[in-house]
Amino acid sequence: MSGFRYGFRMLVREPAFTLTAAIVLALGIGATTAIFTLVHNLLLEPLPYPDSGRLIWISGTPPKMASGSSGLVGQDFTEIRNRSHSFEKVAGIIAGAWIVSGDGDAETIQGGRVSPGFFETLGVMPALGRVFLPDEHRLGHEMEVVFSHRYWQRHFRGDPAILGRRVTLDGIPYEVVGIAPAGFPMEADYDMWAPLQLDSSYVTARRSRQVRAFGRLKPGVTVEQAKAEANAFAADFDKRFFNDKGYAITLTTFLDRAVGGVRRSLWIFAAAVGCLLLIACSNVASLLLARGAARVREMALRAAIGASRAAMIRQMLIESGTLALIGGALGLPLAIAGVRLLIRYDPRALPRASEIHMDATVLLFAVAISVITGMIFGIVPALRATRVSLTDALKDGGHGGSSGRAGNRFRSTLVIVEVALGVVLTATAGLLARSLQALNSIDPGYRVRNVLTLQVAAMGPKYRDLEECRKFYQQLLRTVLDMPGVESAAATNWLPLKSDRNWAGVWPDTQPARTEETKVLLDNRVIAPGYFHAMGIPVLAGRDFDWTDRPDTPKAMIVNDVFAREFFPNGNAVGHQVAMDVGGAPMVFEVVGVAGSFRELSLSEPPRREVFTAYTQTTIAGQTLVVRTLDDPASHVGAIRAAIGKLDPNVPIYQVRTMQEQVDQSLAQQRLRGMLLTTFSIVAL
Repeated sequence: MSGFRYGFRMLVREPAFTLTAAIVLALGIGATTAIFTLVHNLLLEPLPYPDSGRLIWISGTPPKMASGSSGLVGQDFTEIRNRSHSFEKVAGIIAGAWIVSGDGDAETIQGGRVSPGFFETLGVMPALGRVFLPDEHRLGHEMEVVFSHRYWQRHFRGDPAILGRRVTLDGIPYEVVGIAPAGFPMEADYDMWAPLQLDSSYVTARRSRQVRAFGRLKPGVTVEQAKAEANAFAADFDKRFFNDKGYAITLTTFLDRAVGGVRRSLWIFAAAVGCLLLIACSNVASLLLARGAARVREMALRAAIGASRAAMIRQMLIESGTLALIGGALGLPLAIAGVRLLIRYDPRALPRASEIHMDATVLLFAVAISVITGMIFGIVPALRATRVSLTDALKDGGHGGSSGRAGNRFRSTLVIVEVALGVVLTATAGLLARSLQALNSIDPGYRVRNVLTLQVAAMGPKYRDLEECRKFYQQLLRTVLDMPGVESAAATNWLPLKSDRNWAGVWPDTQPARTEETKVLLDNRVIAPGYFHAMGIPVLAGRDFDWTDRPDTPKAMIVNDVFAREFFPNGNAVGHQVAMDVGGAPMVFEVVGVAGSFRELSLSEPPRREVFTAYTQTTIAGQTLVVRTLDDPASHVGAIRAAIGKLDPNVPIYQVRTMQEQVDQSLAQQRLRGMLLTTFSIVAL
C-alpha cells in the first residue's frame, strides 16, 4: 500500500502531467469501452432465447433468382419439417398485417400465421394463457390469437381479463388465448400471432415462397452437419421441381441474421479504437519517458541506498497503473455517454439497439483494459529510468546521458508509430467518406425530394370484393390528386429500398418454350396508374397504365429497360407478349411500356430486371400510397388521413414517412461507420 500512496503523491505533485495523461487515456479507454459494449451486446451476447445458438433460419434460393434468398414454399417447408434428422423441431411463420377494429379507431398491426410448435421451437411460453393447440391448425377451426406483451399493454392496458374474449381482426372474430412474455424478441416485428392452417393453400401450393422457416438443432448436431442435410434436401427439390437448375437452401444462425449487416462494421470499429488506444499509449509513454529522464537521479539514489531495480520498476509500474485507472475512471462516463449518443444518432443503424447496455462484463473489461494499458505504456519508461547508476547520474547532471539519448530514439520511434496509426485511421475514414459520398451521389432512378409514402390497409370483409377494393383506391387517389399542393399520387404494393419482395416466374415470347428451364425469375411490382410520374421514373417507350386497364381488358405489363435489353432485340419490348406463372398456369400479358430501371434493395446494388403489372387488373388490398407534393410532404399527412377517414373510417394508415427518410434509413450503417471513424481520426490527430 505504501507504493500506491507514494505513487499517488507523486502524481498529485505534477498536476499538469497527470491531467494531460489522464485525459489522453480517458479518450482511448472510453472509446475502447464504448465499442466493446457494442461488440459484447450485439456479437458476443446470445439472443434472449433458451439455448439460442441452436436456432437456425432456413431460406430457399430458387435458380435464376437475381440475388438474395427467400422463404420456403409450403410443400418444401412441410417436407423439411417432417423428414429432417438434424433439427429437433422445425417451425415457420407467414408474415402479414391485420386490421384491429371494434374499439375506437381501426389500426393495422403486423403479425404472422405460425405453424404448430412455433413457440415451443423458440423455447418461449406465454406470460398469460396458452399457445395454440394442434387442432387449431386445421381449416374450419375457430380463429385464435396470441398478442405480444407490448401490444397487450398498449391496446388492452394490461388487462388479464382479455383472455377468452374475442377481438375483431380483418372483420373476423378471434379468441385471445395467450399473451407473449415481455421482451420476446419477435415483438419487434410482430404484434400478434395466429395459427397457420397446414391444409391451407399457403402450405399446400408451390406458387408462393412465403414461409419464413427456422429450426432448433438437436443436441450435438453442428451447423455444418445441418447444412449437409439441407444441401441434400435442396438437391432433391431441385431435381423434382427445378430440373436440376441450381435450387439452394441456406442456413443462417439467429444471431447472424440479427446482426449480420453490422458485424463487419463492429470489427472495423474495434480495430479503429485499438489504433486509437495504441496512439494514447504512445503519447503517455512519451510523457513518461520525459518524466523518467527527470527522475534518473532519484532512481540512482534509491539504488545507492539498497533499492533493487525490480522494486523501482514495480514502483513506476504502480504509478503507471494508477494513472491508467484514473484515465479509466474518467473514460467510463465518456463510454456511457458515447454509447447513448450512438444509439440516439440513428437507432436504425444498430440492430438490437434496445438490448445495448453496460453490465458487469463491460465494467470488468474497462478495469482490465486500464491495467493492461498501464503496463503497455509504463514498462519501457520504467526500464529506462531505472537503468542509470548513481555515478552516471551525477556525471550527466541527472539527464540520463546515453540513456537519455536512447530515450530520445525511443520517443522518436513512438512519434513514428503515432503518425503511422493516425494516417491509417485518417485514410480509412477518408475512404469511407468517399464511399458514402459516392452512394449519396448515385442516381437511384427515381426522385426522392418531396415524396410522401404511407401504407393503407383496405382489408376486411368489404374489401374481399376486389371491385370494392379497386373503387376505394381509385376514389382515394382522385381525392388526393385534387388536394392543393399535390403534384401526383399513385399506389404500389412495395417501395424501393424495402426488403419486401414479390417474385414472379415469366416467359418472354422470345423464349423457345414455356418450361421450368426457360422460366425467368424476377421481381413483379403491382402499381396503380401514375406511379412512374409520382416516383419520377421515366417511361422510355409505350405508355403508362390507365384506369381503363381493367380485369375484363387484355392484361397489360410494363417492363424495365434491364429486362427489355436482355430479352428483346434492341430493347424494343412494346407489343411483345410475356407469360407469367400464376398458380401453375401461364397468364399472357402484353408489354405496353418500358420504364427506366432503378435501384431496388439498396443504393449500392445495380438495377435488376423487373416487370410491373396493373393494380387495376390484379388488386392487392394493402397498398403504399406515393404522393409527390410541391412543398413539404409532411404537411399533407393530416389532409390525407382525413380523406381516408371520410372514405372509410375503418381503413387505417401506418408507416408514414418520406422517400428521403427511406433513403436515409438505407444509408444508416454507412453513415454511422463514417461518423465514428472520422471522430476517431480527429481524436487521434
